[in-house]
Amino acid sequence: MATYRKYNWPKLFQSFEQSDLTQAAFCQQHDLNPKYFSRKRAVHVAAQPQRTSVMSASQSIHPWHIQRCLSLSLGPAKCIALHLC
Repeated sequence: MATYRKYNWPKLFQSFEQSDLTQAAFCQQHDLNPKYFSRKRAVHVAAQPQRTSVMSASQSIHPWHIQRCLSLSLGPAKCIALHLC
């Protein structure tokens, strides 16, 4: 007969995201079935509210040229800056 365990899945997902491990290595370390972990994580990610992107534009004028900067933020750690001269 199979043994069923209860996990705090959100906490496990957070631990996985903060680790530098691959999903396979994380599952092996925590004695988890990788396919089941992947399925549970996909459901968890799909249930999360969509993060909104923040876009801002600024313009600075220097004596020798005009610089325009467009910054697009795609989350807490992803930012793209585009400088147009």
